[in-house]
Amino acid sequence: MMLLAPWFLLALPLAAIPVLLHLFNKPRYRREPWGAMMFLEEAVKTRSRSIQIQEWILLILRTLALLLLVLAMTRPAFKGRHGSESGQPTTHVLILDASLSMMRSGPDGTLFDDVKRHALRLVDEMPAQDNMLLIRAGARPEALFSRPVFDKAFLRGRIEQLAPGPESSDLSAALEQAVWLLGFSPQPRHRIYVLDDAQRVAWRPDAAAEWARVSRRLTERPSVPALYSLPGLAQEGGTHLSVTAFEALTPLPDIFQPVDFEVSVRNDSPRALDRRVLFSVNGQRRDERPVRLEPGANALRFTHSFREAGSHFVEVDAGGDDLPIDNRTTLALDVIDQVPVLIIEGRSSPRRLESDGGLLALALEAGRTLDGNALFKVDRIPQLDADRLELSDLLQYKTVVLANVPALSSRFAALMERYLESGGGILLGLGPDVSAASYNRWNLESAGWIPAEIGEWKSYPDQPRPPTFPAGRAGEVLSVFDLSRTRVLDEVQVRGHRQVTPQGDGIVAGRFGDDIFLWYANVGGGRAAVWTIPFRPDSSNFPSVPDFVPLVQNLVTRLAGGAVPPVNLRQGETLTARVDLEKLPAEAVEATVVDPEGRENRVPLSGARGTGVLEWSDTRAPGVYEVRIPGHPVRYVSVSLPVAESDLRPLSAEDRKQLHESVGLHFTSSWADLQREIARETGLRDLWRALLLACLLFLALEGFLAWRFSE
Repeated sequence: MMLLAPWFLLALPLAAIPVLLHLFNKPRYRREPWGAMMFLEEAVKTRSRSIQIQEWILLILRTLALLLLVLAMTRPAFKGRHGSESGQPTTHVLILDASLSMMRSGPDGTLFDDVKRHALRLVDEMPAQDNMLLIRAGARPEALFSRPVFDKAFLRGRIEQLAPGPESSDLSAALEQAVWLLGFSPQPRHRIYVLDDAQRVAWRPDAAAEWARVSRRLTERPSVPALYSLPGLAQEGGTHLSVTAFEALTPLPDIFQPVDFEVSVRNDSPRALDRRVLFSVNGQRRDERPVRLEPGANALRFTHSFREAGSHFVEVDAGGDDLPIDNRTTLALDVIDQVPVLIIEGRSSPRRLESDGGLLALALEAGRTLDGNALFKVDRIPQLDADRLELSDLLQYKTVVLANVPALSSRFAALMERYLESGGGILLGLGPDVSAASYNRWNLESAGWIPAEIGEWKSYPDQPRPPTFPAGRAGEVLSVFDLSRTRVLDEVQVRGHRQVTPQGDGIVAGRFGDDIFLWYANVGGGRAAVWTIPFRPDSSNFPSVPDFVPLVQNLVTRLAGGAVPPVNLRQGETLTARVDLEKLPAEAVEATVVDPEGRENRVPLSGARGTGVLEWSDTRAPGVYEVRIPGHPVRYVSVSLPVAESDLRPLSAEDRKQLHESVGLHFTSSWADLQREIARETGLRDLWRALLLACLLFLALEGFLAWRFSE
């Protein structure tokens, strides 16, 4: 509290006037003896005590009235929330949410158009001594300049150039950057405005660690900034659909059988919507289906048969609404006519029965199409040759099998990790010759890529066991079996296996009692499986059992389902394409990457000539990228939107309360509401009127009581 006219405190002695009058205005009596007085003495004493109490009450009321009058003249007042006076020079920081959800339609343009109007109004009404900073809040917060600016024309120009993008936003990170930028401001007062749509996913109120960091940064500032949120105005009664998932149900699409695609469409509207959902392949419409989309999630399925192997892309479009960009999505896929497999053998021999990978290769080579073509192209190499491989060599294969390889060198293990990250599939066949210590150096708990801890070899020659395939999730890996119920291969006799402890998230697809036979997990961008017996017949008869052939073909195909390199990316991930150096013309100097907006981007091939890999990092735009490399077929890569941005749920009252308590953020609903909050921050709340009113009330009460007492 502060006194705007403290000199009136000199009038405080006036409050003593009622006391002085009371003391010096007492009636003076002359005592006269009177015999009858003795009978009235007791009544007089009782009456005098009552009169004294009444006089003290009136004295207190008169004194308080004068005290309140003097205090009212001093004009006591409270400062605003941030303890600063109105009119102080201020640095304003405007954070404009430029995420995908800001592209929604509003009453007058998009939500982003609305918040831009708010931003321009803040610029226009900014006092001459104030300055401003601008931050575009997208996937990463972007400060449009690093020092506060006074020039209103310049600020208006930069705001008018801003546009939202198909990306997510992190408003806690944007606030943290705003606080850091305020360190360059010499102004005594700071104010931060977040112009957004109050979308919960952008605020992330559950990210306690991030908000604790923002709170710490705020309290470290000499002048704590005032924080406000002002949302844009959304369309009343609007509709919103979004494609939240789109996937091929076949792990490795080929030209021999139809491929099923499953689509999930979410309807956030309170009512069912009738739409025509379009399905396209390589830009050509293949299906148009009328559907009724109920509120919530809706599942659709499309089927297509590919006639040619190679790179393809499919697209689904659920129609228009207030935010049409998330109503369609794309999926790229490599359609094969053959699965290339590399088997690296611990023990290698021209005789298949004596080789660690010979019978596995024979089982894979048995796979044939209806016209007699081989489904698998199998290459076998000894372990010694594996250490001479490069990543470009591995990327020619969909699956790599380590068949009882005794140990992993550091170079080879690192190479396999890069192969997995690129989307490859690895099958570890663990026999008695494997060194557990060598493998465990590279398991997930050691920050490696092997999804299990390898244990000892367990032998039981006199009590052979059959493998069991449990019902449930094992069917996701082994579709060759009907695993609606547990299946036991009684004809298989296993006399020893490698003990393993699974790590990470995965699926136990096979067991020997309580021990693991087959463990499957997604690792990095690829897939890995641990097979705990060798592929030779010396420790089991499995390779000679009829179920062995379809089982290993199914498993290798499942592992090969990851594209090498990946062809479906998230925004910001690096696009990678393999370059076959033997096919690359000597005169070729560059490749072309065509982005979803049709822009042709030239990419030098100088780096790719050394590594066999072409890279393109600007994948901010969602959609299909077309990669054209001289001497190579066209390759398609799909970049998807952030699915979370399609969740338009606003912050709840509890979320707003939590953010207010955490960082002092004030949520406003309109321009007028914002101005009221700013007035509370900067304005002085003067108390003289309230004090004067209290003074008059005390005087009125004193007059009323004096009248009552006089009667």
